[in-house]
Amino acid sequence: MSENRSSFPKAYLKLFKSNAPENLVSVHLNQQSVICDPKTGARKSPFVSKFVDKIPVKTMKDVFEYGLNTSRFYPCLRIRLPSKNKYSWLIYNEVDKKIKAIGTALVKTVRQRRNAENFVGIYGPNSPEWVIMQHACAAYGYTIVPIYPTFSNEAIQHILSQTQVNCMLCNSGTEALHLLDKFESSLEYLIIVSYDVKVEEVKSHHGSKVSVYLFEDFLKLCS
Repeated sequence: MSENRSSFPKAYLKLFKSNAPENLVSVHLNQQSVICDPKTGARKSPFVSKFVDKIPVKTMKDVFEYGLNTSRFYPCLRIRLPSKNKYSWLIYNEVDKKIKAIGTALVKTVRQRRNAENFVGIYGPNSPEWVIMQHACAAYGYTIVPIYPTFSNEAIQHILSQTQVNCMLCNSGTEALHLLDKFESSLEYLIIVSYDVKVEEVKSHHGSKVSVYLFEDFLKLCS
């Protein structure tokens, strides 16, 4: 069988001279880790040439800032553009601006309760907005309360009651309406990632008690 080098992973082509007879087969795939410390048996990737002695990371805020300082203009979060059905990257610098905008908007709009832990809920599947809110909370003194659609109603009610969370990021109006219609809560602020027909229903049925924002509009409240 003839060799087709264009089918090999670029990393292998760059680092190794492979003469494998089949597509995507390399002798290096049989040695995906090598022993770096014979005494402990610790292993490392053959791609790693050196280790970082110490990474100054202690908190979630430190995690992002370390990535920002080392990769400011490199890809950070990959997002899907629904209108084009394509994927695009947000670089670290862009994500940093969104984190600061969300954090500032939280402090300005939702504010922080004295002598109490300040919670922000996130209801929906993982998304770039999920990650941005997570890091904004870590940077501005809020504790995130993740709620997934797979949770039972009993579990969701327990979480809402125990935390008394007053601000919730929802993936769409559907999740927001579900929370408001089905559960007793202390919700005062809803931030919705994706607009759908249920958003208007949320506003018309619950707008007198809950402030409703689209994610991109909430970002603008930082000014």
